[in-house]
Amino acid sequence: QSLPLGLCRHLNYHVSGGLFWRPKSIYFADFRYFTRRNFPDTWDDQIGGVFNLLAGEWFNASDKYVQAHVMYESPFVLFKFLRVNSTRKFLRVASRYILSERFYLSQLWTPVLPSYTEIGYGIGNHIFNIALFAGFDRWRYDGIGVKFAFELFQ
Repeated sequence: QSLPLGLCRHLNYHVSGGLFWRPKSIYFADFRYFTRRNFPDTWDDQIGGVFNLLAGEWFNASDKYVQAHVMYESPFVLFKFLRVNSTRKFLRVASRYILSERFYLSQLWTPVLPSYTEIGYGIGNHIFNIALFAGFDRWRYDGIGVKFAFELFQ
């Protein structure tokens, strides 16, 4: 679901869950992502809606899951403050080319991993998106990562 909140601002969310009825009779080759890929893409962003830092072993560890992804997109949230308050030329020039800022929140529940959370911040324009993510396993820091995506043909 993508909810427009005004000019160039959106709140995107996705909630899903699943379970396997007879997991003893099913052989799992590999589930790489708990993702919305089986649903039509409604987000303009190739980074959000997935767990970017979660190790692949956790996807095969449980027979049921519930996941939620939220992304808030708006131009000039943090860069507005940096541009006005900064005397550094780099920040003033960079803020001219940043068309959108995105805040990400993803949550996963499985019986094996009761609480996994990812939060992130990203910037982008018509050519690329880049985001920084932090992962938390049961509310304890688990890791940090960066994801970069070209958006040339969007």
